[in-house]
Amino acid sequence: MKKFFIALSVLAALTFSVVPSQALIGMPDRVPANELISIFVVSMTGSLDTLIIINEISGISNTTGLASGARALHWKMWDPSSAHKADRSVPYTPNDVVAISCRDIIFNTLTANERISLEADLDTDGVNESYIGYVTWNDEVISSGLEVNDLNHFVGKMYIVDLTGGIGSGVSIAGRESLAGIATSGGFTAVPFLAAGATDRQSEASSVAPVFTGVLEGWSPLALAITNYRQLVNGVPNALGLPSYFRMLPRWYLYTDTGENNIFVWKSMNSPSIIGEAASSWSMSAFIYDNEEHPTSKQINLPRELNYIDMREVVPPDWFPTSGTMAGWLDIRLLANSGSAGNPVGWQYMDYLCYSWQRSRTVSASLNWSALFEAHREAGSLVPAP
Repeated sequence: MKKFFIALSVLAALTFSVVPSQALIGMPDRVPANELISIFVVSMTGSLDTLIIINEISGISNTTGLASGARALHWKMWDPSSAHKADRSVPYTPNDVVAISCRDIIFNTLTANERISLEADLDTDGVNESYIGYVTWNDEVISSGLEVNDLNHFVGKMYIVDLTGGIGSGVSIAGRESLAGIATSGGFTAVPFLAAGATDRQSEASSVAPVFTGVLEGWSPLALAITNYRQLVNGVPNALGLPSYFRMLPRWYLYTDTGENNIFVWKSMNSPSIIGEAASSWSMSAFIYDNEEHPTSKQINLPRELNYIDMREVVPPDWFPTSGTMAGWLDIRLLANSGSAGNPVGWQYMDYLCYSWQRSRTVSASLNWSALFEAHREAGSLVPAP
């Protein structure tokens, strides 16, 4: 019995002393994080809203005696081209829940002129019907207004809802982990490099070797490829190579002639190009497959930070059966030779998020539905540095 209690005491000590585990670095997975990024869709009539809910999950508050001082949760709203639209700092309490309505922010905070850059024609009928953009959330020191990246203690959900219209779907918000405090190994002392952190914008906009900034996780093809390499060989690459390709693989589904499906692709900067060269259009081929494995390809354009694809515009009309219902998957590929003249430039260093928003809208709310999913992703293996 004595040995049992000793063992139990050891188990209890281990339970309460374990350092929070890191998720797969380079992948926007569901773990507590330091920075959160969420897209939003709001109808211009105000009937459709995006609700964003953030939870503090570590019992930390704005009055906690942290060395950096009392904190707040700082949200910032951006348009698809990454122009700042609005922001607020919200003090939080231990285990707090902070919620915002993007519709309320847009209609109560922005002027009519300020809302223009948010307008989008998601169903590509020639008339803008939606406001779209994204919201970032960061931990902030109240006294200085500076953001801090030392703790992973936020999780979040986003809901795109029109309850009276029968539309409601949600997804976990992507969160960047703070990589501060991760032990170095394999002879590398730069934590951001070891852990595949986020890169600076000059790296994203050119072919120069990346400069890693701060201690936040990267969601780039390079970040994921480095992590995959470390897991396979139990080490880190001797020289910085680049991933051979990157794929985003969203599912699409169009339900009769009332169905709509938008693919949203967020990347960490607008269309870049090497200094002195013409701007990249970020136009590339995407492969489309239906449920019977029929393939085709179409050109898609991803010039801004937040981009959208209307699947009705890229699925061949002759694929649709009499019922009008059709489904399959999309293969968005970034390769070393993607696009014209070798563009898009800097794709290996950029961070990406991708979602598929499927829905059906009729005059009868009882017949309406919606679903929102993250897309799968894959990064190619590292190739030797040039």
